[in-house]
Amino acid sequence: MASFYNIYHSIQEMIMSDSDECKTSREKYWSELDEKGKIERMREELKRCVRRCDELEADVLQLKRHKHTADGAVVVSAFDAYATTGFPRSPRPSAGDDIYF
Repeated sequence: MASFYNIYHSIQEMIMSDSDECKTSREKYWSELDEKGKIERMREELKRCVRRCDELEADVLQLKRHKHTADGAVVVSAFDAYATTGFPRSPRPSAGDDIYF
């Protein structure tokens, strides 16, 4: 039966031999990215910003259209509660299932 010491050293040897594969993964720094990686990172950030702007527009619309009752309660119509944007946007061009940008 293999001892704990032998098993431990076998694992250590495997880790040392596969050092590139066993590194902790993290998102690359900007300086580590190639041009394609930088474009992809900017594309993802732009998509995140567009989603966030849509959420903020919906919040602003809801604040603009809400009303208060005599006792101070806030009343929001069912339409406004489910609105996703403040105004209709022109459709974004698409390429297949992916957003254009």
